[in-house]
Amino acid sequence: MGAKSLAEVLDPKAYVFFVGRLSRQKGVFDLLEAMDSVPEGTVLVLATGKPDTPDIEIELRRALKSANDVRVDSGDARRPRFW
Repeated sequence: MGAKSLAEVLDPKAYVFFVGRLSRQKGVFDLLEAMDSVPEGTVLVLATGKPDTPDIEIELRRALKSANDVRVDSGDARRPRFW
C-alpha cells in the first residue's frame, strides 16, 4: 500500500497553524485569544521552538490549561516543543 496523502491523515476539520519562536513579539497569546472567534471545531496547532524565557512557556501552559482538548507532544521529553 502506498503512502497516504495529507488529506487522508488529517481529520476533516479547519486548522490554524502557528510555526515560529515562542515569544510575545510573535503574537502567540493574541492568536490564542482570537481562537474564541473562529468556527467551533477549528483546531489550533502551535509548533514552537525554544521559548525566549521560561516565564513565557509557563504562561502559555497556563493559558492552554483553560482550553479544551489540549495535547502536548514533544520531540524531546525534557522540553515540550509542540502544542
